[in-house]
Amino acid sequence: FFFKQKTAYEMLRSLVGSEMCIRDRSTWGDLNLSQHSDPKLPRIYVCIAGFLINIALSSYFGLLKLTHYLFSYMSTDQLDFDPRKAQYIMTYITLVQVAGMLLYKKLEIKLHHRKLHILICSAMFLSIVISAFLKNFWLFIIFYGIIYNFFGGAAFVSPLKMFWSYFPQSKGFASGLIISGQGISTYLFYYLGEILINPEKEKAFIVQRGNTFIQRYPDEINRRVPFSLLVFSLVVLV
Repeated sequence: FFFKQKTAYEMLRSLVGSEMCIRDRSTWGDLNLSQHSDPKLPRIYVCIAGFLINIALSSYFGLLKLTHYLFSYMSTDQLDFDPRKAQYIMTYITLVQVAGMLLYKKLEIKLHHRKLHILICSAMFLSIVISAFLKNFWLFIIFYGIIYNFFGGAAFVSPLKMFWSYFPQSKGFASGLIISGQGISTYLFYYLGEILINPEKEKAFIVQRGNTFIQRYPDEINRRVPFSLLVFSLVVLV
């Protein structure tokens, strides 16, 4: 008596209503997917491209498993370096990806998604290249931690929208397939880094600085860290 009954399509913001609208509409919410679809491009190419893009976007997560080499390299010149605090910072700095996702939606209105993606990936590539020549931890965090993850969050949206345009009836499957590339890339970059930095599997030794214990590797291994980052940048560029 007090409430007017509504149809499912009128309940756009409710759980059931939004589910039906997502199923029957050609777009995902208010995101325009038309510019992401090319009828001449086979679906298998779209799957491969989106999967490879997500592999390249996750080099930072592979680096998180190689921080013992990175911290050994940086602690040679930074006497006040604390690896425990650095580990926390490098882990939680990935949250800036959320801001990058929000940026993509605004920039997409002004630029075509291909031009936008080239711009974003170029910024990611340059951020890794610059970080390879930095031994200061805070500068490294700015370029590889903040800038890379910020634009990485923006680049993450484009392949998802591309998949949705080619698989309008299977958005969940398409999203899961493309995101799986991130999980694979973590181990891909980890093993690649191990091969480039420490192929001999040499053990670290412990250095004490005040109340801080730092895991150090021989100088020969430390010098390979910048080269490995440059290789990571080439993978992202390709």
